[in-house]
Amino acid sequence: MKIVLTTDKIPFGKALSDTADFPLVAGIVFEEKDLETRSVAAEPIKCEGCGAILTDLSEVREDPRLGTVFQCSFCNAIHKVPKNLPQEILANADFVLPLEAQPRESFADTLIACIDISGSMEGGALEAVKSSLVSTLRDLQHASPETRFGLVTFSDDVRLYVEPGAIARTLGDEQVLLSVDKIKKDILSARLTLHPLSRIGEGMRSFVSALRTEGSTALGPAVVAASALLEKRPHGRIVLLTDGQANRGVGSLDHPTPVGKKLYEDLAGEFAKRGIICDIVAISGSGTVEVKALAVLPSSTGGDLFYVSVEELESTFQTLGTVDYYGRNAVLKVLTPSGIQVSDLSGVASGVGPQARVALGHLASGREVYYGFKSDKGIAAGQTVPVQFQLEWTDTQGNSHVTVKTVNLTGTEKSEEILAAYNPLPWTIMEVQKAGEDAFQFDFDHSKDRLQRVKSLLQKLTRAPREKSENCMQVLGEELAQIDEIVQRRHSSSYYDDSTYESYSMTRRRSSAPPPKRRKLV
Repeated sequence: MKIVLTTDKIPFGKALSDTADFPLVAGIVFEEKDLETRSVAAEPIKCEGCGAILTDLSEVREDPRLGTVFQCSFCNAIHKVPKNLPQEILANADFVLPLEAQPRESFADTLIACIDISGSMEGGALEAVKSSLVSTLRDLQHASPETRFGLVTFSDDVRLYVEPGAIARTLGDEQVLLSVDKIKKDILSARLTLHPLSRIGEGMRSFVSALRTEGSTALGPAVVAASALLEKRPHGRIVLLTDGQANRGVGSLDHPTPVGKKLYEDLAGEFAKRGIICDIVAISGSGTVEVKALAVLPSSTGGDLFYVSVEELESTFQTLGTVDYYGRNAVLKVLTPSGIQVSDLSGVASGVGPQARVALGHLASGREVYYGFKSDKGIAAGQTVPVQFQLEWTDTQGNSHVTVKTVNLTGTEKSEEILAAYNPLPWTIMEVQKAGEDAFQFDFDHSKDRLQRVKSLLQKLTRAPREKSENCMQVLGEELAQIDEIVQRRHSSSYYDDSTYESYSMTRRRSSAPPPKRRKLV
């Protein structure tokens, strides 16, 4: 992972108010190959209090009573260090712990497609989904013929297919659809076997092409059913294709409630533990609030969330097909010293928690997460303090990793030291992601106000690197123009349907999908 900061200075005194509009933001960019980080085949030395990893030998000293100890820079706790203290302690290191040691296996060796065939998908939406899925299956059969495939369709009922055209299981009873346990029990009792595309690919493509719409939307039960199909698989991938509505069975979001949303939060946690990736391809329409509730599934598993128009489905499937995952069970933590706190977070569905800890699920190169920091009192001018980023994850071999990067921040009373070298790009992208969050709620006014404020402040940042400021202004201008276009289309329509809300790139940027290359930090 790479860390890109807006500034490595922390304001103190008058500089606190002078630079209040230009926050410290860290962009964390995940990459499989990171030349800056050295691999260490050992366990890290950790503080028993806060969990900070020792990355600076200056913290180590000899105590006449305790022997060799180190004092944690974050919580000041004192600990004895191992006798075999390494000669070199690295600020940027990847500690590799070969504990699981499993044979290499693709994270996506099994694919379950969940297709919404309810009445709201009638017309161009379902036709586009079918066409895109057929193309994907054809490509997969050629490139990865041993990929095992299962199909789940949902409307009034949920139907499972492991052979082309032959219904392996139908879930239609109301009492079954309202119970996670009954859905799983029903499917597991059938002992269904998933087959490789080399055997069923051609037949499945023909069958998908013939699907038709019907009834309401048992979305929640369908996702539970897909998870049950993967019960005996070590990994797997679920791709949910829907307009976002969910109005039948467990997890109903017809009138969103905490009970309905909890199903998807529980499934997200389960998928993350089991190594299941969940992608959502949501077709723009009346299900916007529901899509927002479903976002926890891709966010917690490392999957992608796309909110697209019918015309963009084909390119979206192509994007999904090119994602190369290199890690799973990833958890990101940030430790800050006294006087500096994490104040904001974007790029994931969850909020800021203890130690700014977030579960990321799977890792793919290009994923980005942004942290915002605040300092109410600052740190003394000239004082240097560390901020540590820790990433725990498991690679494709089953080896456990703890990747750590520590950056040092220095206090200053001179606002010009901050503003002259301020890199506005991480802050701008974070605000664009937050604006996308507003757009999910159709709060376009708030979204525009947020972006206009950033644009106005950038104009005052005259001493910052010109090229980066101009890049940010271009990004903001394009996003504002897109919002205006969407609002205009909605106002010119007599009713709300797929044709009035074209795909909104900000909402995708709010997901774990990486932003366009021209906006990446590195």
